[in-house]
Amino acid sequence: MPDIPPKLHSLEGNLGCQGVSSLPGGAIGLAVGAEYRSEKLKDRPDPRATGGDILGQGITATDGSRNNLALFAEMALPLTRTLEAQLALRNDRYSDFGSALTPKAGLKFRPTPEFLVRANWGRGFRAPTLPEISPSVATFFVGVIDPLNPLGTSQISGVYSGNPNLEAEKSRSTTIGMVFEPSSNTNFSLDWYQITWSNIVGSDSFQSIVNSCAGGVAACDPRVLRDPSTGLIVTVLNNYRNFSSQETSGLDFDFRHRMPTSFGRFTTRLNTTYIDNYEVEGSEYAGRNGFGSIPRWRGFVSVD
Repeated sequence: MPDIPPKLHSLEGNLGCQGVSSLPGGAIGLAVGAEYRSEKLKDRPDPRATGGDILGQGITATDGSRNNLALFAEMALPLTRTLEAQLALRNDRYSDFGSALTPKAGLKFRPTPEFLVRANWGRGFRAPTLPEISPSVATFFVGVIDPLNPLGTSQISGVYSGNPNLEAEKSRSTTIGMVFEPSSNTNFSLDWYQITWSNIVGSDSFQSIVNSCAGGVAACDPRVLRDPSTGLIVTVLNNYRNFSSQETSGLDFDFRHRMPTSFGRFTTRLNTTYIDNYEVEGSEYAGRNGFGSIPRWRGFVSVD
């Protein structure tokens, strides 16, 4: 969910039918806005490349456009002097795939000036890019192991195509944490997070498509095109599609310490993340390789 303008305008007058402009903690804050965006993308290869006159050269071609209109609002509700609620809502309408509504709600509790407890829940989305959802094609060369070819690895042409039936990726996230600031120079924070991501846009690997031929030519995925005279693979067709979902959760720890000296101000920062789980379509990848390397512990330390 894109950031909403941080400046909140106090409502000193009437808020309509409710007639409320403040709560026990202070004045209500409100931010509203609108956004309009037009996107166009044209990628047209040279006719000599599409005609096959250039050996060993892949091509990309895309021709798409769309418009996007978004309306959003955010409210800060100071329920008490120590407890504040935040509500936000954004609605996006795209001309190519439809609309998406993304709400967000949060609470901040500050029992003392040095200590803060916070919690947030929200939904998000990612619109498919123009190459993913518009008429597009990319061709290149890729190596695969053909189960029906005793020579092993085959160098073939691969084709990626756009998919106009793609849906937007969606997410649901929850975070609960605390911040401790014993002084203006020292700050600790610890947050637990859980994120569920669905309708992920991706594509099958070319090797997984070719593996369907292990049961013989008749079992081959129809996207595998073979030379009728030799039986060897010539091209494998592929396109973008929506996969199911993945879920991850873990802990984020952040520490900052600023130290003023006669030579300048030095800032030390330590950021560490522990990944408790990283599940993709029912398979666990935390602590191992799969979708890239996903170690359970990762982090960095810096001195500026």
